[in-house]
Amino acid sequence: METVISKKWEIYNKINKEFEELYHKIAVNYNISDSSLWILYALYQSDHSYTQMDICREWYFNKQTVNSAIKNLEKLGYINKEFGEENKQDKKITLTNLGYDFAEKTVKNVIMIEKIAFSKISEKELEKMIELLQKVLFSLKEEAEKKIL
Repeated sequence: METVISKKWEIYNKINKEFEELYHKIAVNYNISDSSLWILYALYQSDHSYTQMDICREWYFNKQTVNSAIKNLEKLGYINKEFGEENKQDKKITLTNLGYDFAEKTVKNVIMIEKIAFSKISEKELEKMIELLQKVLFSLKEEAEKKIL
């Protein structure tokens, strides 16, 4: 039984790496880093602004990665950093007009292909997939905290 679980988990890990590779190829195609793609994705899809810490927390990137990507996106003129009203230290990150136009040509395409791909499975299957992934993630975190972290 343990060998079966190990093999299944190996397959899952390979699929997960293949997802990462696919999004990496998309980012390379658009001449941006993986983290820049995800930051643009977050900003484009969201109805609220993000701080750098929000992006780190919600998208599971480390501070250095986010800081680097934001500096590059800022250099390209795709984002602005503005002081927030509540906390003057946490700058809100927003898309510039140029950044929005770029996201329309890039992120919008990514979202479109995701929607097409997910439309090939039922909503019930999608919900079950998410439920199972969350359950496994919770268990993994729990075991890692007991044994490693």
